[in-house]
Amino acid sequence: MPTVTPSSQSVRGIAFTTIIAAIFGLFWGFTGTAGLPPPFELLGLGLICIISLTLFAIAFGFVRLARRLPLADSENIANPFRTRAYGISVLLMVLAFPIAGVILRTIGGEDALISVIAIIVGLHFFGLVHAFDAHRFVAIGGAMCLVGVISLGLPVHVTLNAGGSVALRETIVGVGCAFILWASAFETTISTWQEIREQSSYDV
Repeated sequence: MPTVTPSSQSVRGIAFTTIIAAIFGLFWGFTGTAGLPPPFELLGLGLICIISLTLFAIAFGFVRLARRLPLADSENIANPFRTRAYGISVLLMVLAFPIAGVILRTIGGEDALISVIAIIVGLHFFGLVHAFDAHRFVAIGGAMCLVGVISLGLPVHVTLNAGGSVALRETIVGVGCAFILWASAFETTISTWQEIREQSSYDV
């Protein structure tokens, strides 16, 4: 049965969200690899750059592809970034960061900050479900919250037998959140590309 071809607007939206995932994946990835000892820190940075550049290339490829797709539903789909659900989700997240920081400093829990940030960011994804009408954000938010919660039970630093130490909690949260964003971006772009190819085969 033929599938509905993604519109130019929807593909541009996927390209934009892919760029966002790549940018924030860089942030989380750099945060995670900063806690690794050499030479693993350098190797991690290289891997992060390769994955992020790949996502940027895919996103710009989607922008070019969108120019050749129909505009049939362009007037019927609201821009999710301009919806109230999106605005409220982002606003609450931004407000939660300093509040969490003050609370943690007050109770002497600064070491838990990176974990709490992951939980806050994860929770904000649940508010994006309605804005984007995409239930995949439940999985993204749930996974990030899970990483944050689990990391609270891990030691902040671990001393290695060969000398040096690993900022274990920071590494787990940073790398974990980065891969969650990257996996979601790759899954979305691959499935969209498959839909376009399937529809193209029907049109031939």
